[in-house]
Amino acid sequence: MDTWENNFGGITLSKERLLILLLYLCFFCFSSGEVVVELYPKNVTVSGEFFNLDLVVKNIPSDTKCGGFEAKVKYDSNLLSLTNIQLSDIGKNADLKDVNVSNGWISLLWFSNNPYGNFTIATLTFKALDEGNDTLTLKNTVVSSAEGYHIEPLIL
Repeated sequence: MDTWENNFGGITLSKERLLILLLYLCFFCFSSGEVVVELYPKNVTVSGEFFNLDLVVKNIPSDTKCGGFEAKVKYDSNLLSLTNIQLSDIGKNADLKDVNVSNGWISLLWFSNNPYGNFTIATLTFKALDEGNDTLTLKNTVVSSAEGYHIEPLIL
């Protein structure tokens, strides 16, 4: 079996395994059909002003649809004040929905509707309270198909 030794720690790989690894990485990096959950826009610069962030889901396949969604958003409540959560039509019309806010955490959950493609769950409005940098983070994000199967989202 032909082997190849790289210059980074002496790892030895067969040419076949290297090719499979490279193909996997190319597929992973360039897959446009991967389900994505993100806060948009990604970067906001404000000072004592209000700003909006959309919680967006992208690339839900039409053959599986989205039957449920759950996410938690973490933010620094010393720097930001959540002033409003406006559910989108998809969020408002869900059979079961729940929104909780507590000490720098926003928890959103809904089931049903079965949307697909790209859609917004909610628009979050914040006011900057003080100078500083904060990174809002999506945690415990779960997306499920209309049949209840887990869809692994890419969190951006």
